[in-house]
Amino acid sequence: MMRPAAAPTVASPRDWRRLAPGPRLAALALAGWTLLAAALAGADLAGGADADGGPEPAQAAPVPGTAAPSLAPILDRPLFSPSRRPEAAAPPTPLAAPPPPAPPRHDRQITLKGVFIDGPEAKAFVTSSDRPEGAWVSRGGTVNGWRVAAVLAGEIRLEADGEAFSASMTAAAGHR
Repeated sequence: MMRPAAAPTVASPRDWRRLAPGPRLAALALAGWTLLAAALAGADLAGGADADGGPEPAQAAPVPGTAAPSLAPILDRPLFSPSRRPEAAAPPTPLAAPPPPAPPRHDRQITLKGVFIDGPEAKAFVTSSDRPEGAWVSRGGTVNGWRVAAVLAGEIRLEADGEAFSASMTAAAGHR
C-alpha cells in the first residue's frame, strides 16, 4: 500500500543553515525577485479583494519622469559623491569688468631737437618715447603714430586720425 504524500512543511532556521551557500543564495534571490515583480505589477501580496470578492483594480502607474515625494530626498543627492550631500550651487559668474579706459590716441611726448632745410629737402631731428635716442624724419614719415605733415624752421606739424599736433624747438632744446 502506498503512503499518502506528506504535506509540505515550512523550513526551519536549522534547515536553512544546512543548505550550501549556493542554493541558499538562489532561494533568497528567487524570493526577492518574486517580491519585486509583484510590487511592480501592482499585486497585493496580502491577497486583498474588493467588496464583491474580485481582485482589486490596479492603481495607475506613476507618470514617467516624476518621482514619488518620498523618493525626492534620495534622488536629490548625487549617487557617487563621497559625502552624498547635495552639490553646492555654482558661484555666480562675476559681471563683466568694464572695458579699460581708451589709451591716448597718440603719444604726444615728442621733442623737436633740430631742423635741417636745404631747398626742397627738409628734415627734423626728434626724440620720442618710442625712439628716445632720436631720429631724423621728413615729410610723410611717422613718429609715435603721428604722420609728419610739414617740417618748418623751428617747428614740425604732425597729423593722426583727424587730429593735429605741432612740436616747436624751445630754448631747452638748444634753440635761442
